[in-house]
Amino acid sequence: MLKYILFTNLCSGLFCQATQITSGILPEDSTLSAIGARAQFLYPLIGSEAHPPTTDHDVQGCDLGIVASYSNPDNKSTSTGTIPLHLVYLFGDTFGDASNATYKSDWRSNTMAFASKEDSQHPVLNSWLTNRKNGNARVLFQGAHDVSYQTEVSKIPTTAWCNGTHMIVWYFSVRQFLGDNWDCNNASVAVASVAGSSAWEFHLNPHISWSSGSFFQMFAVVHCEGCPLAGDGYLYILGTPCGREGNAYLARVSTSHVLNQHYWQYYRGGNGVEPTTSQAWSSDSTSATVVLQGGVGELSVSWNPLIERYVATYTAPKSQVLVATAEAPWGPWTQPVVIADTSTTPEGQLVYGGFSHPALQTGEWMYLSLSLWESYTTWAARVNVTSLVVPS
Repeated sequence: MLKYILFTNLCSGLFCQATQITSGILPEDSTLSAIGARAQFLYPLIGSEAHPPTTDHDVQGCDLGIVASYSNPDNKSTSTGTIPLHLVYLFGDTFGDASNATYKSDWRSNTMAFASKEDSQHPVLNSWLTNRKNGNARVLFQGAHDVSYQTEVSKIPTTAWCNGTHMIVWYFSVRQFLGDNWDCNNASVAVASVAGSSAWEFHLNPHISWSSGSFFQMFAVVHCEGCPLAGDGYLYILGTPCGREGNAYLARVSTSHVLNQHYWQYYRGGNGVEPTTSQAWSSDSTSATVVLQGGVGELSVSWNPLIERYVATYTAPKSQVLVATAEAPWGPWTQPVVIADTSTTPEGQLVYGGFSHPALQTGEWMYLSLSLWESYTTWAARVNVTSLVVPS
């Protein structure tokens, strides 16, 4: 509700006329570039029209749909001895009663649903993290909901990663949404075990924080399963300032020290510096150099084995979801183009998000979550990755 009022008041009439982009086929000789793709909206992930409907969990309006994976050691397969991969979907501000146009009902700053890898071709939410008493989707970590905009209006998740035993969720504390440029307090993490009696009980970590005005307020873990950097011991994360008007920067941290900010390194490469050497990295986040030029917000990055590229999807100002590709997280990234805007959405609604994961990439299709503003729903969508190329 809060974001809807501010977005429409401040951004109405600012949208550019969409440029038509046709789909293409991967030629034998080609230079990879993010062009020629349009997202296909498939079905809503939440609400009464979702399959299964989410109204039984008092989820009628929510956004984002950030995807992360984990393996629960309590669920080892008895036939093979392997531990199956599971997916979680993280949502932002979540509301209940759809008949209430202002979406004030049962306001939760964030919620989470589960899906199994078997559902990856056509992602379906199997269950929700719920309150035991009433079955409603429960909040992971609540914001202050200060509608006077003096302290904090909400805590919004931006990305997540599992270290094997715990799920780490990055979030930002927002004071007020101001169009595409948001007033934020800081960014930090919440952590929960994925197994045991205290599974999925999230706790805020007071020892890690990025202050207001930092290059790193909104994060995107580089989902790197099968990528060339897999196994090098680092988790790579792109970050942006709060909102959708800033540039993207790159950080890395040892996978065994993710929750110790002392070990974080920020990419300051370029100018002939080899990206894999220590000279390209600094402990000072203010020295980070731009790797993907703005406006960039609500970023998601995944390795795609079919085109052998990292694919970044993100929201730009004026309700446009863009895609760019690169051979490495530090770039160079291709010029981005629109995969979704008001010319492609159901009923011409404002669109944002675009969260994917390697487990949601099936053949030539990359599945992703896209959010629609006026109906405040999250949809499953897909993009043909063979259309992310142009002839050389």
